[in-house]
Amino acid sequence: MTPKAEVLTLTKQGLANFILELKRTQIRGRSPFEAWAKRKRKAAKKLKALNQKKLHELYVKAVDAGVSEWEQRQRNIVDKKRQEAKDKQAAADAASYGDMLEVTLLTHSADGLADTFNSVRFYIGELNRDVNEGRVAAYRTDIEEGKWWFTPDPIVITDDGGIINGQHRLLAVERALSEGLEDAKAPSFVVVWGVDKKAAILMDEARRTSTDRRDIAIRYANANR
Repeated sequence: MTPKAEVLTLTKQGLANFILELKRTQIRGRSPFEAWAKRKRKAAKKLKALNQKKLHELYVKAVDAGVSEWEQRQRNIVDKKRQEAKDKQAAADAASYGDMLEVTLLTHSADGLADTFNSVRFYIGELNRDVNEGRVAAYRTDIEEGKWWFTPDPIVITDDGGIINGQHRLLAVERALSEGLEDAKAPSFVVVWGVDKKAAILMDEARRTSTDRRDIAIRYANANR
């Protein structure tokens, strides 16, 4: 996959589109899609332009189908939790405090899962530092107060959909949007897609501790076994 760069404005819709493309990239990086992509690239050299286009269309449809299947599994998990809450409610003929508390907890769990599956946090991956919640909060405050400005420092996504630079900015925008940030104040970022994941070892060196470097190196080694 050849890296590509674009500028994205992370309004609510922009963030939703970003997460969808992140899912597509992660699906493309998985077998059998990865193997299919290699076959497609090899075959494309021997095909005429029309056939190349048709093959690409079939590949895109297959990736989108994979994303849809993944999202359906996530919805099924949430629906199962919600059904457990309904069943518990229906079974409580005389609802005791304990019964009602369990129903509430099951419903809260379902809502939490739904929020998790729709959050960029769920798709960050392992080749990054652990999230620093203090930094996320500080960035969010700057964004909400209009103290954030555009810089060329990119959000970097690997060819298998891992975020290796920019996780704190993404989480800060997501939190600000959830708290009512107006689209007019939404920040824009350079996003680079399709970077080789070994770049994770070298990203954002100025902010990394020795522990960060060790942990990411270990995660990279484990990911390539």
